[in-house]
Amino acid sequence: MFFRQLAIEHFKKTKQAVLCDSLHVLDIDNLYLEDLIEFKKNQGKTRACVLLLAFEPPYFDPGSNISRQWIQFKDVLLKHQIFNCDFFVTCMFCNSSHDDSIEYLNKNHYDWSFLKFDIDLTYINDIEVTYADIPKTKKKINKLESTGTELFLEECHMKFSHLNFTHRMHRQLFSKFLIKEGLVRDNLVAINLFRKDVVEAKNYIPKDENRLIEIDLDDGWFYNKHLLDLWRDVPLEYYRHPDIDDGYDAMNLTFLNKASFNIVSETVFDYPAPFCTEKTAQSLMSKRPFIMIGPCGNLQHLRDRGFKTFHSIINESYDDIEDPNKRLEAVMQLVLELDKKSQQELNDMVYAVKDTLIHNHSLILEKKRNFTNITE
Repeated sequence: MFFRQLAIEHFKKTKQAVLCDSLHVLDIDNLYLEDLIEFKKNQGKTRACVLLLAFEPPYFDPGSNISRQWIQFKDVLLKHQIFNCDFFVTCMFCNSSHDDSIEYLNKNHYDWSFLKFDIDLTYINDIEVTYADIPKTKKKINKLESTGTELFLEECHMKFSHLNFTHRMHRQLFSKFLIKEGLVRDNLVAINLFRKDVVEAKNYIPKDENRLIEIDLDDGWFYNKHLLDLWRDVPLEYYRHPDIDDGYDAMNLTFLNKASFNIVSETVFDYPAPFCTEKTAQSLMSKRPFIMIGPCGNLQHLRDRGFKTFHSIINESYDDIEDPNKRLEAVMQLVLELDKKSQQELNDMVYAVKDTLIHNHSLILEKKRNFTNITE
């Protein structure tokens, strides 16, 4: 809710919003009939300026470059006779998954105009943290505001971190891989079958039957024999390393400093375009090299945004593999190769890319400040 309000305030400062007679906001992820009724009542006779909040990854039918959500949104607009609007689609940090959909929506005869509103930052949740794991530090520190060059390698005593808090097939498969290879107990790992806190939270998810736009995401693909055997033969086991605290939705996870490499399990995996969320931002903030379990091209997308990755110390060719089976297997093989190294060797690899880690940390901070400062 905080980030949605921040995005609205950010848009209000743009030239497009300033030229509007009035601004309307529709949340595609939580769109209900009463929202459209309220919008039509306040639309007036002038051309409407509408900010479309869209933070969840859209779903693409196999072989389609147009997401199902945007096709449904077009049908909703026609059904309720909504015309004469400029729609600004929120694109957060990586927007290529919206490009073809926006182009499709602009081919209309209903006096609609769809444009991108690029935030250039993933979801952020600023929290104050007690940096208790750093000796002689008792006060609360907002690490997001720290631009220091310290890597805290003295605290780094595990090889990998991997957080699996919400059910996704690629996360579960990778968790089964960690279990099979005996890489769970000695690493900074969390394996959940589901998010218990989310399931039990009251009023967390509105009644789905009242939604106008579906938000369900099919995250499966055609698995090869190796992954099918892995899924069948290795049971999932709940585990959570005691050093993992409850702030895992935040952008700054201080406990990630305790592992040499962070294995990022992004929200989507078999996907037609790069898609990065706060999970990637957490790694950029942690000053640790990372391995990406995400769509083909996610690392290249980060480089296009000015970040640096870690080809100087690890094989990042997995990012170019379109086949999701081969891409996931390549990540697994990379992890096995790194696990053969000692803790000191891995820590030395972290230090070898110190300049890259500091660059990424500074850049994500700059993007965060550029976004939040405009609202002040």
